[in-house]
Amino acid sequence: IQQVPDVIQAKKFEVVNDTGTPVATLESYKNSGVITARDKQGRLTFLVITENGPEGGLGTLSTMNSQGKNLVYLGATKDSNRGSVTTSNTKGVALVRIGATVGGEGAIETFNEKGKRIVGIGATVDGEGSISTENGKDSITAQLP
Repeated sequence: IQQVPDVIQAKKFEVVNDTGTPVATLESYKNSGVITARDKQGRLTFLVITENGPEGGLGTLSTMNSQGKNLVYLGATKDSNRGSVTTSNTKGVALVRIGATVGGEGAIETFNEKGKRIVGIGATVDGEGSISTENGKDSITAQLP
């Protein structure tokens, strides 16, 4: 009977395909953990990483197409430790973003294929509910009681 160790330690583990191309890795990077998956040509398509944020470690998950453009991002907003979800088109342009305003209120935004905002749902600087729509020329905003 073969014994299985309780713990195996290394700085990096790789899974390779039949051609020897690494298609999955588990490794240490800047004293944090990273998980990657790659397509059969070795192009990065999935990334889980712990990054340093203003208040400590932040976990992020990204999926990419074979050209390296982000399709889905789950992590933190760029300026805070608040959660964020962004989905993008095949060019890497954001289409939907769910996150938080600078004041910490929840927010949802949708964008057209060029990255121009179409709809925003969130809050004003006073914390009042707000919905805005844009068509590239005009903007309509409604405050909710």
